[in-house]
Amino acid sequence: MLKHSLFILIVVVIYYPLFGYCQVNNNFFNRPTLSQLQQMQSPQLNPFQPINVNPNPPNGYPLLDPAYNQQQTSRAFIEQMQREEWQRQQRLEIEKQNQLQAAYRNTLALFNNSYQELLKLDPHNFSITKAIYLVENTFNKNAFRYQQFEDAIKQYAGFVKQILKKEGVSSKSNTALNYGIQKLFSQQNKVYDSKIKKTITLLPFIYDDSDNYGKKDRKQLYVSKLLTTGKGQCHSMPLFYLAVAEQLGAKAYLSFAPEHTFIQFADNKNQLYYFETTKGGIVSQNAMIQSGYISAIVLKNKIFLDTLSQQKLYAECLNDFLIGYIYLFGYDDFGNQVKEKILTLDPNNLRVKLIEANLFVRIASQKIYEAGQPSLKDLPKYPDAYQFYLLLQEKYKEIGDLGYKEMSKEAYNQWIKSIEKEKKQ
Repeated sequence: MLKHSLFILIVVVIYYPLFGYCQVNNNFFNRPTLSQLQQMQSPQLNPFQPINVNPNPPNGYPLLDPAYNQQQTSRAFIEQMQREEWQRQQRLEIEKQNQLQAAYRNTLALFNNSYQELLKLDPHNFSITKAIYLVENTFNKNAFRYQQFEDAIKQYAGFVKQILKKEGVSSKSNTALNYGIQKLFSQQNKVYDSKIKKTITLLPFIYDDSDNYGKKDRKQLYVSKLLTTGKGQCHSMPLFYLAVAEQLGAKAYLSFAPEHTFIQFADNKNQLYYFETTKGGIVSQNAMIQSGYISAIVLKNKIFLDTLSQQKLYAECLNDFLIGYIYLFGYDDFGNQVKEKILTLDPNNLRVKLIEANLFVRIASQKIYEAGQPSLKDLPKYPDAYQFYLLLQEKYKEIGDLGYKEMSKEAYNQWIKSIEKEKKQ
């Protein structure tokens, strides 16, 4: 068996369920009420308090009392030990802070360099393999080389060709190439691994729901993790599919559904099909729509079930890059710069608008707290807090106008079960 090889200078704490169950459409869009905003406040750190020993001697004649002199000597020794320990802890803390600041500066430089590399890519004709690498390796702090990543994708492309040849299917058709890629998700495959010069059983990729928020570790959402463990979710699996398709010269498209991404591909007659990577099977449009969270408005605005153009796919790669940056550093001028770039490529980009809404939730809640948590009736008396509260409502309206409706975890799980049922049928 093979083991799968803002214009505002403010840093905010972004809630960890950043992008839904599969890190796509931001389930943090909970539209808090004013009372909920009032309850949010920034945590305060408690300063270190050294222990004080009482220096006052007891009553009597301490200088003539040997027992007291001995006690004083012991007490002085304890005080000295405490001072030395406190000083040692201070030195360690300073050293730790210096190391953290150095790592912070190095990571910031890495993000800036990678962003410049991403900007060199042509949004209309770029390598999805290279874009995925730049996004993931930046967050991974240069853990692996591009050649390693590309070679792994190419190896799977080679496996697809072997699968097609074994089944007697021509690899010249787009339908056949997509069929071969889908076999990586739907079944075990006997293939020859030229690296180890052996025939192996290639296990299918499987869905991993252990941390599909990426809350414990954002790397859970990455293609590099999928290649290492053979496990992924609806963020990494479709991106891997696209990378393999690129190496094979096959056409496939990334598409969004509520809290979800999947693949669309065309047959030789240009008939589009939906492939669900997490379930390893083709599903119908009805299966996608029956969740009840895909409205006519959201379809009209091409938010869900649309085949992403190269430019929009490039914008989504920048989105992943931005989310990784926010995950580590919060939102600042650099984050705003990336966000504005995404909006020039895709003005209705839902993920960016949800990031903005989340940001204004944090700012508005802080401003309202600083104003003394006034009621909605009295809020206009506090212009600063009221301004951000109104800006937050504007962000809600923008998202609502796109047709987006928040999907609960329960509804999402029910919908996934229905897709599994259809696949079996």
